Amino acid sequence: MELLEYLTEDLDLEDKLILDAALGMGRATRHLAEEVRNCGEDCRIIAVDRDISAEHSRKIREILGVQNDNVELKEADIFSLDFLEENTVDIINCHDTIVFLNERPLQLLGALKEFKRVLRPAGKLLIASELPLDPGGDPAAEGEWKRIKLMEAAYSLAGEKWADFIQPEELELALELLGFDVYDQRIFPGEKNEDSFKLPLLESQELIEEKIKELSWSHLGLALEKEMEELRREADEAGYLKAPDKFVLKAELILNNR
Repeated sequence: MELLEYLTEDLDLEDKLILDAALGMGRATRHLAEEVRNCGEDCRIIAVDRDISAEHSRKIREILGVQNDNVELKEADIFSLDFLEENTVDIINCHDTIVFLNERPLQLLGALKEFKRVLRPAGKLLIASELPLDPGGDPAAEGEWKRIKLMEAAYSLAGEKWADFIQPEELELALELLGFDVYDQRIFPGEKNEDSFKLPLLESQELIEEKIKELSWSHLGLALEKEMEELRREADEAGYLKAPDKFVLKAELILNNR
């Protein structure tokens, strides 16, 4: 994938400690592991997530395959990486995570501040995230736009917020305020996801079903379930969902900024 190749194309990975912050399902983790296979005995990846159940760990290990030996999985909160001392990490990768932090902007700043604490001077921070969809500009994006809006509606009715997109210039400003230099960035157009579009739809349906159990207004929950079923039917007929555009920011911790 072009985005993953861009993440690591200019990095010196030789004997580096890499933190994969909030690994999710481990796809970016696998790419990192493939890249470090021949980068010295001391090169290693610590992949953290707040909740790594036995089932989650099993699925990630399946995705990693032969790359398992290069990755340590650790249950940890990215807001409090207490197992890491200051100035010990060379590279941090944070992939498809900040939209779930930006719902409360100070929460996002808290995570960035913790990244700064554990990074070595001149350490690299790589952030990839989705851009908000505009279905009016691209009819092919309507299905994914509906999925996101249904998720937002379910969480909102439960008194919560699902996620909040952030623009690259907003993130760049936050990084600069904390003492990072954004030295490169790029936007990657979303493509029609014809291979694995059913997985995010299934995950969304399961989350919506979980949230509507908390609702007092059962008729609203039933309406959301019905809309989600219709969306899955439409996506099956079309054979795809169109992924959102993504952006990548590459930042370096300024040497004298501590």
